[in-house]
Amino acid sequence: MTVVTIHDSNRMEVAGANSRCDLAQITFQARQAMGGEDWHGHIKWALERRGTSLSQIARDLSVSPSTVTRVSKGLVRSRRVEEAIAAAAAFTPAQLWPAHYPQPAGGDR
Repeated sequence: MTVVTIHDSNRMEVAGANSRCDLAQITFQARQAMGGEDWHGHIKWALERRGTSLSQIARDLSVSPSTVTRVSKGLVRSRRVEEAIAAAAAFTPAQLWPAHYPQPAGGDR
């Protein structure tokens, strides 16, 4: 069982998270708890837990750090940057930005 405790918008405690399925549940619980606020902070936290950062992603992609930050915050769209952030955080782009990746009619596929 995965338990997520939201301490504030930038700090989250996770107990029992050890698989990608657990991370998907954390994503859902965190989004509900934050009410969509400071999702950028959650992404930064997930990256930090995996030993990387938005700045490192920017260096890897040869783009400016502000570009990666703006994509993370949802201010601009870039499929390439969204995919890099999601991969580094062990999520899918659809889990991090569900409004950008609508579900096909008929449910999960």
